Amino acid sequence: MSALWQEAKNPEGRVYYYNVQTKATQWTKPVEMMTPAERALQDLPWKQHKSEEGRPYWYHEETKQTTWEMPEAYKAALEKTQAPIGLSHIPQQTFVAGGTQNFNNHYENNDRQVALQGAHMDTSIDGAAKPMSLPSALANDKDGPQYSSHDEAEAAFIKLLRRTGVAPDWSWEQTMRTIIKEPQYRALKDPKDRKAAFEKYIVELKQQEQEKAKDRITKLRQDFAVMLKSHPEIKYYTRWKTARPMIEGETIFRSSSDESERRQLFDEYIVELRKAQQELGAIYTLALSKLDVLNAFENHIKMLERTFNDKRQKVKNTKMRKERKCREAFTALLSQLRTKG
Repeated sequence: MSALWQEAKNPEGRVYYYNVQTKATQWTKPVEMMTPAERALQDLPWKQHKSEEGRPYWYHEETKQTTWEMPEAYKAALEKTQAPIGLSHIPQQTFVAGGTQNFNNHYENNDRQVALQGAHMDTSIDGAAKPMSLPSALANDKDGPQYSSHDEAEAAFIKLLRRTGVAPDWSWEQTMRTIIKEPQYRALKDPKDRKAAFEKYIVELKQQEQEKAKDRITKLRQDFAVMLKSHPEIKYYTRWKTARPMIEGETIFRSSSDESERRQLFDEYIVELRKAQQELGAIYTLALSKLDVLNAFENHIKMLERTFNDKRQKVKNTKMRKERKCREAFTALLSQLRTKG
């Protein structure tokens, strides 16, 4: 091990290298610590990388070309040093863990790889890779526009996303391939801030779409109900297959191309009709119950009146008989007195 450089690990267990003199740290292995095979490959313009799927590809730093096949120069360097031909050596320019030296950011390197994989590497029908040039925005790695604050830079980055037409279902990799050549791509210097701004923008887009969809279905539901009410032949028991021919010529019906959506709106209207019918039935039943109570009350009153009249008539008849007997007795008394003179 070189006395100038020391190998160490960060808290996550990733190996990095520390310069005991300059106090700088870096992820890439210093030349002083490289094996002969690594040094031979270090001097080559061809650099090996991995795609997202783990497939190796090679990028030429001078011609800006890529290929899936291992270049002959790369293969010869490996054979010359008797190093195993495989994926063990993947030189990458990566992020500085904490020193004062200027190194390329690990996330920036990922950006380069994604752009290469998606936008600048073509594959023929038989699967062979076709070398293509790397975009100048990545090759030059410009600093990009400057802004007075993080919020201003984020606003410029989000404006780029909006202008580019980034959709809610886009992935970060797809978005990056589309906007990476734009100057505003580097409005945010930290790739982590770019991805965070992208995720924030996607969340806002999805919320806006949900609100628009909610407003649209609310208005459509109201218009659909008005349209169905204009067809009095549609009852609470009418089925969709019966009603559809009645309304398929209506403008509101054609405003939705989703058959399941139309059916759902019709079913909701039928449910409301059924509720109204049930409420009307309940009111009718309640009205009948009150009428029955009134009839029963009237019948009871009539019965009481009959009982009262019968009792009164009975008292009257008794009184009349009693008075008649008294008159008869008085008449008999008068006859006796007359007989006696």
